[in-house]
Amino acid sequence: MEDKVKVVIDTCIFVSAFKSRQATSKPIKVINYWLKGDKFFVIMTPQLLDEIIRTFNKCGIDDKATKFLVNSLQRRAVFYSGTFEVNILDDIDPDDNIIFAAALESGADYIVSLDKKHILPLKKYGLIGKVTQIVDDEIFLNFFTE
Repeated sequence: MEDKVKVVIDTCIFVSAFKSRQATSKPIKVINYWLKGDKFFVIMTPQLLDEIIRTFNKCGIDDKATKFLVNSLQRRAVFYSGTFEVNILDDIDPDDNIIFAAALESGADYIVSLDKKHILPLKKYGLIGKVTQIVDDEIFLNFFTE
């Protein structure tokens, strides 16, 4: 696993991919690269999976699509226990803390998000020894198309 990049994908990427009407959208490309399995690992925790399911239901994404994603994540994502907790966004958007907790617990290389208000402005997150880069889908895709 160490030779592949470890990535925490924000729920908004999954939602955008499943709601997109364009097969060439950047969020769909991110998901397709992951499903091919040769570029990077998706990091998952029980908290992230629960958030994805809740958000898909709230956004009206059909059950078939939700089941497809959950099954794909259960088979292909690298699961961590989700025991880490962080409070980096407690005053802004505490629900997003699970993304940073997953990155910290897994030693993720990247967080991929579309959240221009809370997550992307941070640019990086981590502690001494391991820093996780925070990028949008376009920057992330550039790593694989250059």
